Amino acid sequence: MPSKRPALAMPWRLLITPEGSAAYNMAVDEALFNACRRDLSPPTVRLYSWHPPAVSIGYSQDAALEVDPDQCRKYGIHIVRRQTGGRSILHDDELTYSVVTPENHSFAGSTGCEMYRQVSQILINALRSLAVCGVMAEERTSQENMNGACFSQAARYEITVQGRKLVGSAQRRAERHILQHGSELLGPGHKRLPMLIPAKEHHRRASMIQTLNNRTISLSEILGRVVHFDELAERVSETFFGSSALSFDSGYLSDDECRDVNTLIRTKYSRPEWTFSRKMNHVE
Repeated sequence: MPSKRPALAMPWRLLITPEGSAAYNMAVDEALFNACRRDLSPPTVRLYSWHPPAVSIGYSQDAALEVDPDQCRKYGIHIVRRQTGGRSILHDDELTYSVVTPENHSFAGSTGCEMYRQVSQILINALRSLAVCGVMAEERTSQENMNGACFSQAARYEITVQGRKLVGSAQRRAERHILQHGSELLGPGHKRLPMLIPAKEHHRRASMIQTLNNRTISLSEILGRVVHFDELAERVSETFFGSSALSFDSGYLSDDECRDVNTLIRTKYSRPEWTFSRKMNHVE
């Protein structure tokens, strides 16, 4: 049953969580989505980072074509499957955001595309405070290999600087609610992804390296200095708080959300059945 609460009047919650493992980060995003769908929590914006680095693969991707577990173990990199679509990405040296909200909130719009636009506008405003000029990409005009890296091209409303992709995003919609999460590149760590693909896919490696070098850009490259998570998180949170259209409160995970996180880690995101076969282990 859809919530009867007036979505436009709901204050939003802003979470800045400590760096977490791949399983933890994906479990928190799903727990926030679940709680919002059950009307147990407000619309939420979360900012977070990853430790250790991790490859996340899109919901529908074939893990066997995207990542070599032995190579990941060699470099101490985790692997996780997202609940959103899109392509693989190496989360290393970035700020990741997630947003959960009912569809009937004006921030989401009637199709979900409006949320892509509004989130990107807030991130662009935050970039301006660092003297970085970001722009929203237009609709894709080329049909490229969808088994490539997430950052190989920019989709509509994703953010580019100097014609190269800085922010990539993906959505999931269910039961009249939306989860959107995305990555803003702080440094060049994402460019290590080609060395993690399976040996049988080696023919893709050279083109992936070229694409990531030519079509992506990080804040550190733009500014000519190291940009840390805390610096960007402060700018982004200030921009969200300063948005005239939204009311925000700082918050934390509820007890119910924490329990859901622990369950999702145990039964889903830490398990190879989910990562490699998209199957959940229903254990108590």
